[in-house]
Amino acid sequence: MLEQVNILNQLSQEVSGSINITDPAGETVLDAEFDVPSTESDGNSNIVAYGDVWTSTGSYQVEMELTDTQVGGVSQISQQVQIGNTVLC
Repeated sequence: MLEQVNILNQLSQEVSGSINITDPAGETVLDAEFDVPSTESDGNSNIVAYGDVWTSTGSYQVEMELTDTQVGGVSQISQQVQIGNTVLC
């Protein structure tokens, strides 16, 4: 099943923030603060992964806010994400 959320940092600085995801039933499935190392960190992964998030089909609400960082002039986002199939074939 495709259930994982990945936060990838391609900047030359650490990125911190928070992410909140609500499932189609209105239940919070992810509420976390994160610190993602930069692409230039000493061998550390520049990806933070959260499992067991996209567990059913339907519309999820994603809220993410970056702390002291902007990407393309944006530091927060609120987006509906539609998951149509959680099974990998």
